[in-house]
Amino acid sequence: MRSLFSMASAVAFCVGVGGGLAGAIADEPRPERYLYDPLTGQSQPFDPAVALGGDRPGEATWPEQWPSLDLPDAATGFTLELFVRNDALPAPPGHATAAPVLRYTTDQATDDAVALQVYASPRPHAYHWWAGAVTQDQQTRRMTRNQYNGWTHVRDPQWRHLAIVYNHDTRTVTTWLDYTKLETIELERPLRFGQGALRLADVEGEQTFHGHVTPPRLTTESLEPWHFQRATPHDLNDVSFKPTDGPLPQASGYVDLRLRYGAVGDGVHDDTAAIQRAFNELQNRVPTAYETLYFPPGTYLISKPLTWTRFLVVQGAGVDKTVLRLKNDAEGFGDAGAPDALLYTGWDQWRNRTGKGNAGNVIGNYLFDLTIDTGTGNPGAVALSFHANNHGAIENVTIRSGDGTGHRGLDFSTNWPGPTLMKNLRIDGFDTGIYARAGEYSLVFENIELANQQQIAISNNGNVLSIRNLRSDNAVPVIETGGWGMVILLDSQLHAPEELDQPAITNASDGALFVRNVEASGYPVVIRDGDREVRDAHVEHYLAGEPQSLFDAPARSLNLPIESTPTIPLNDADIEWVDVRDFADHVDQGDWAPAIQAAIDSGAEALLFPANFQARVRQPVDMRGSVRYVLGMKSTIGPHKGYEGPVMRIAGRDDSTVIFERLDIDRQGDSGGVEHVTGQRAVFRHGGPELYQGREGAGDVLAENVSTLWRLATGQRLWGRQLNPESHDISEIINDGGDMWILGLKTEYASTHVENRNAGRLEVLGGFLYPVTQVPPDMPLVLNGDAAMSMIFSTSAYTHDHRIYFRDTQNDVTRELVNREIDSKGPRRHVHLYTSSPLPSSSP
Repeated sequence: MRSLFSMASAVAFCVGVGGGLAGAIADEPRPERYLYDPLTGQSQPFDPAVALGGDRPGEATWPEQWPSLDLPDAATGFTLELFVRNDALPAPPGHATAAPVLRYTTDQATDDAVALQVYASPRPHAYHWWAGAVTQDQQTRRMTRNQYNGWTHVRDPQWRHLAIVYNHDTRTVTTWLDYTKLETIELERPLRFGQGALRLADVEGEQTFHGHVTPPRLTTESLEPWHFQRATPHDLNDVSFKPTDGPLPQASGYVDLRLRYGAVGDGVHDDTAAIQRAFNELQNRVPTAYETLYFPPGTYLISKPLTWTRFLVVQGAGVDKTVLRLKNDAEGFGDAGAPDALLYTGWDQWRNRTGKGNAGNVIGNYLFDLTIDTGTGNPGAVALSFHANNHGAIENVTIRSGDGTGHRGLDFSTNWPGPTLMKNLRIDGFDTGIYARAGEYSLVFENIELANQQQIAISNNGNVLSIRNLRSDNAVPVIETGGWGMVILLDSQLHAPEELDQPAITNASDGALFVRNVEASGYPVVIRDGDREVRDAHVEHYLAGEPQSLFDAPARSLNLPIESTPTIPLNDADIEWVDVRDFADHVDQGDWAPAIQAAIDSGAEALLFPANFQARVRQPVDMRGSVRYVLGMKSTIGPHKGYEGPVMRIAGRDDSTVIFERLDIDRQGDSGGVEHVTGQRAVFRHGGPELYQGREGAGDVLAENVSTLWRLATGQRLWGRQLNPESHDISEIINDGGDMWILGLKTEYASTHVENRNAGRLEVLGGFLYPVTQVPPDMPLVLNGDAAMSMIFSTSAYTHDHRIYFRDTQNDVTRELVNREIDSKGPRRHVHLYTSSPLPSSSP
C-alpha cells in the first residue's frame, strides 16, 4: 500500500468564499496536538485545518501547508479519510439533501465517485447525519446509520473522523464514522478509474458544508478501521487499536472504547478525555436504546471525575484484565473532608458536594467485569458513586484503594438510589466500604467481599439493604444501620483478625434488622440492638422489630431452599453464536417470529440479539431444540399492535435449561411476554419478560434484576434477586401454588402487589413496596389465601398508602392487617416480619 501525499497532478479544490483561506491557516484549529499513523506506529505534529463554508463555493488552490495527492489511474482498493468539524448547520430542508465534505471522482468521464457528506432528512424531522455516498451511472446511493439522538448526528462542533473504503475484489464501498461502520453497499460493477478529481465542500441541492477539515489521506488499499489515522493529545509510538477478543461476541454490536475513542489503556497516558467523550455520546439515548461500551484489557489512567447519566452498559474484559485507575496524588482527590467520585452515574447537573440530588429516573446503568482502583495519595476519593433505578447492576467488579486510603469504595449517597443489584463484588480499603442513604428504593447484594476498611464496612442511613453471602475480613465494625433504614443479612461470615471491643452489627433505635445464618469471629458482641446484645458466634435467626401475624403463625421466616443462578459463560470461546439477523429473509411483513424461529430451529446452541435490535411478532416464538443461551445486549422483542398472544414460549426439553441475559420481552396489557409450557428450566438476568405466565407442568425459574409481572403455576419454583414489577391496577405477583423465594422486591403504583394462594409458599427478604398513586380503600397491598408466607419489607407513603396491608384468608376465615398497625415513623413503614400459614382443616 502507499499513502498518496506526493506532488503530482493538479487537484481540484473547492472551498466556500465566506470561509476564505487567506490568513486563516495558521489560526484555525486542529483536532489534537498529534496525528498518529498506526501504519507506521509513529506520531507527528498535527497540521492546521482550513475553514469551509459560505453562500456559494469558489475555486482555490491546494493550501501550501498541505501535501498534494497523487490520484491513481487504477486501483484495487483505496481508503479516503479526514478529520472534520461541523460549525453551523444549514436551515432544515424541505426535502432530503446532502452537503458533501469531500468528494473523490475516480473517473470524470463516467462520473464514478464517492463522497463523505452531511445528509439531511426531509421535514418534519430534518435531522442531519454524517454519511457516505457512491455514484455510478448517474445514480447515487447513500450510506449512513440514522439514529434518533444518536452519535451519527451532526450536532455540536466536535471533531469527527470520516473514512470511505473501496474494495475492488468484493465490489463494496463502506463508510466509517469515528472508526465505526455506518454501512456497506455492494456495487453492481467495480468503480472505474481515469482522470480523477478531489473536491472539498462541493454543493448538491440546497446545502453547503460549514466547518473545518484537515488534510485528507488517500491510501491505495482498503484499510481496516484500526489502521486509520488518529488525532490524539499524546505522542504515541507503536500503539495498536486493533480489537481483541472479549467476553461478548464480536457480532453483538458493542462499542470498543479503544477503537472508536482512542483510549490507550497502557496505564501511562491519560485516558480521561476519551472515556468521558464515550460516556457523553453513548448515554441517555431517547427513545430508550442501550449501548454497551467495552473496555478491552488494559489499565486506563484517569485524572478527573467521570460521569454518565443512564441507559448505558459498561463492560470490562475481567477484573484481572480491565482496570480503571485514578492517577496517584490526583488534583481534587486529596482532601478527605471534600471527597469526590472517580466514577459517578446519574444526573450530574443536579449533583452537589453534599452528595444529594439525582432523580428516580436514572434507569438502567450497568457495570460488569472490571476493577476500579483509586491509586495512592487520594484520601478524598470515592471510587464509585452509583445510581440506577428500576433495573441496574454491578457484577464481577473489584473496587480497591492502592494504599488503603479513600473516603468510600461504593457510594449510594444521592437521593433515591435503586432498586439495583450488586453481585460478585469485592471492595478493598477505604474509610467506608459501602455507604447508602435515602429511604427509596432498595438495594440488593449477593456474594460480597469487604476487607481492610478503616472505619466501617457498610453504613446504611435510611435505605433498605438485602444482603446474602457477605464475607467481611475487617478490624472494624461490619454494619451500622439507622435513619429508619432496614438491613436483611443472610448466610454470611464476619471475621475480625483480633478481638474487637466494638460490635460487628449495630442497629440504631430507628433501624430495622433481620439476621439469619451468620457466623462471626473476633467480635465478642455480634449484634448490638439498642439495649439488647447477641454474643453467639452463630446467629441462626434474629429479628430486631416485632413480628406480626393474623393467624398465630410461627414468628420465623419460611427459610425456603435457595439455589444459585446460572449464567452464560461468556468467556467460553467454544460457544458459537447465531445472529438472528442472519435469518432476516424469513421476516414476513414486519413479523420477526418466523425469522427468530428459523434461528432457533437451525440447531443453534447460542442465540444472539445484537445491540439496538428491536423486533415485533404476530405469533409466538417457541424456544426449543438445542438453544441453551440467549444474549440480548439490552435489545427488545415485543408484540405487534393488536397481537394478544405470548411473544415467546419456553418449550424445550424438561431436562434442559435455557438462560436469557440482557434481552427484554415486552407485553401489551395482559398479553405478550413469555409463556412457560414445558418442564424446561428458565433463567432471566438483567432483562426479561414484562409478563411471565407459567402453565401447569412448567419448570423452575431463576430471575435477577428484572421488571416482570409474575404468574407462577402450581408446583413451580422461583428464585428471584432484585425483582421490580410495576403495574397499575393488575396484580404484580401471583403465586398460584408454587414456591417463590425473593431477595429484594420493589413494586410501584396502585395495585395488589402480591397474591399468594392455593397452598403456595412465598418468602420475601427485604425490599420496598411503593404505593405512589391513589389507592382504592379496599385494595390490599398483599393478598394471601390458604397459603404460607413470610415477608420483610418497607414502604413510603408520602401522600398515598394502602389502608389494608394484608388481607389473609385461612380455611374460610378472613382477617386484615391495616396500615395503622404497621410500625411507622413519618411516611416510612416497616413490616419487620409478617408470617402466615394454613390453618388445619375443620372438616372431619
